[in-house]
Amino acid sequence: MRTALIAPLILAAALLSAADADLTTPEAVALRTDHLARQEALSQTRLTQLAAMLDRELATVRERQARARVSGNTSALASAKFAVKLFEEAQASLKAEKSFVLPEKVRRELEERIDACRREQQAIEDVFTAAVRQLEGESDTRLRALLEAQQVEIADEEHRQLLLRQLLGQDPAATTEEAVDPVETNAVPVASGQVLPDVLGANGEAEAWKPLLKLTFEVNAMEMLAVPLTGIAAPRTLSGEGLVSGQPYRVELQPFRELVGGAALPTCRLRSVPGTFGVDVVAWPSARNDGKLELRVRPGRGTPSHHACLVEIDAASPALKAIPGVDGGEGASRSGDPDTGPEAGDMPRVRVNLSSDPAGAFVSVNGRLLALGGQALRTPFGFELPATPLEIRFRQEGFLDVIYKDATPKADSVLHARLHRDPDYVEEVITVPAGGKGWQTTRIRVKTGQRVRLSATGKWSCGPGREAVDARGYPNDATFFKYYLDPTQYPRQLNGANYGALLVRVAPDGPSEALGNERTFQPTVDGTLSFDINEGAAARHDNSGVLKVRILVAPGRP
Repeated sequence: MRTALIAPLILAAALLSAADADLTTPEAVALRTDHLARQEALSQTRLTQLAAMLDRELATVRERQARARVSGNTSALASAKFAVKLFEEAQASLKAEKSFVLPEKVRRELEERIDACRREQQAIEDVFTAAVRQLEGESDTRLRALLEAQQVEIADEEHRQLLLRQLLGQDPAATTEEAVDPVETNAVPVASGQVLPDVLGANGEAEAWKPLLKLTFEVNAMEMLAVPLTGIAAPRTLSGEGLVSGQPYRVELQPFRELVGGAALPTCRLRSVPGTFGVDVVAWPSARNDGKLELRVRPGRGTPSHHACLVEIDAASPALKAIPGVDGGEGASRSGDPDTGPEAGDMPRVRVNLSSDPAGAFVSVNGRLLALGGQALRTPFGFELPATPLEIRFRQEGFLDVIYKDATPKADSVLHARLHRDPDYVEEVITVPAGGKGWQTTRIRVKTGQRVRLSATGKWSCGPGREAVDARGYPNDATFFKYYLDPTQYPRQLNGANYGALLVRVAPDGPSEALGNERTFQPTVDGTLSFDINEGAAARHDNSGVLKVRILVAPGRP
């Protein structure tokens, strides 16, 4: 049984306290200036260390290229040329994007060097992340002292951290008059006295704005994405492999209103969403790009990297159309509301902005998931709820649930949940080589009743033809039937699975099974996850390549 975090709802008082804090004092300005300066210094140190690593590697492979050219070794020369191009591209990416991703597929003789570079890169990133966390802790201590001097009491850590992020992300001279009505914007949760998230860009001006779409991105590398804006009347998901990186991406579109096609494209702008990475506008919607918003999404320090933005449209545009059940009553239907009991239909309803840190949590009210158009909503979002005591639960995979008991929603209030990592949740990525000497045992122990999700990427080969295949192995078809003719020449560990397939078992007592590219299961025995290729160990002299396996282990849901 999972343990939930129970949070009492003292929301109104907490938000009033936050609004009383004066973030324009000299002490607050000094805190913001010092924090941002130190954070920039840490970023520069990170960039310097990464650049030095790439410079060193590039110098080494250029020297090898020169020696190969002199000796006439064509194989070594080709390998060196490949490495030079690889590190030059990484240098250019670091200079332009402040990050780089070394390719998964490289020449076999370079695999060890590239793996060493990845480990060094990860060590630099880990040191940077730890230093930033330490800086945030020091700034939080200074903020507490500042609040005490102003006699503002915010004992709740999650509200104090929200205030710190507000301080670090706003113009210190900004006033509360710059805030916009959170109901009208339908944007991210905004309390009275808070400054709205920064505007990422706009292609014109408008007297008032209305939200059109919330866009949520998941990328594994820097990518250019074109997002349609017209005709989106229900949640939609776009996914595929990026044209720039070739890596998988995912875009979720959550509409607040529909933009009707055929009319002149209205003025629009983008706002950031707190708790997520932002995006860059490459091109605004026009006839040239079929009315699509073209964006550049740069990965953060980890992958997959999560980004979000809010698309707003000129409120005066005749092309805007209300969507039933959305926009705080503009649509007559309330089909997306939760079942809140037999008396709920007669209760007055108020709009509540729901958010979480990190973003992306599902929210259920009295046991029913909040959804729109049959698709569950993820934080942050606004919703109309009955003004009656409710049980509101925030849930996100990998985190403990946060539950507000007997919470009575207030009009235009913000309900925020700070999610804490579930100590029983495991997420790890391992590599499985095709030429391993036997079963590769991980450090991950699993128990009966847990949920295990495995996904494999990459390619390997184990036949004399060196045909590269994914985790499913070689199918017994017209192309690869030769691997099934002579079991002594092409031995398999598991006869019921494809030759060269990725196998998984819970060692030592669990049975071997073919994983495929993705598999979710509940272990029937306790033990340690182990992986291997479906080939006899003695036949692996000609094998090459590795697969990456992403492992997620979560407790069983109550």
